[in-house]
Amino acid sequence: MARWLGGLFLGAALVLSLACGDDTGGAAGSTSGGGGAGGAIDDGKVRPPPSGVAIAEAEACAKVEKAFQDRATALGCAATSRSCPDLIRAPSGAPVCSQYDEGAAEGCAVYVEESTDCDDLRTRPDACIVAPIEGSEPAGCPS
Repeated sequence: MARWLGGLFLGAALVLSLACGDDTGGAAGSTSGGGGAGGAIDDGKVRPPPSGVAIAEAEACAKVEKAFQDRATALGCAATSRSCPDLIRAPSGAPVCSQYDEGAAEGCAVYVEESTDCDDLRTRPDACIVAPIEGSEPAGCPS
C-alpha cells in the first residue's frame, strides 16, 4: 500500500510540474530577459524578444510613442509620457544615440497597446525595455 501511495504522489507531482510551467510568453515577451553574459535580469520589466535588426533611436522611439498616443486616444485618456528619445532611453539606461532592436521596439509598442485603462497606460512605457544595441552609439542618430 505504501508503494502504491508513493507512486500516486509521484505521479501527481509530475502532472503538477507539467501544468505549472513558465507562462512568460505573449505578444510583448518575458518579464525577465536575457542579460547577456551576466545572466537573466529579474527586475519585473518586460523585455520583448529581439529580432536582431538594428534601427535608429528616433525610429524605435516613434514606434512606442505612436502606440502610446493611439492607445490614449482609444481609451479617452488625458495621458502624457516622456518625449522621444527619453521615452525609450530612460527605462533602458542606453547611451545617447544608440541603435535599438526593432523587435524589442515593436514588442514594447504592442505591450503599450495592450493597456487596459488610463492608469495602466501611464505605467507601461517605463515598464518595457526597448533593447539598445550595445556599443552602437552614435550610429543611432543622423549625422
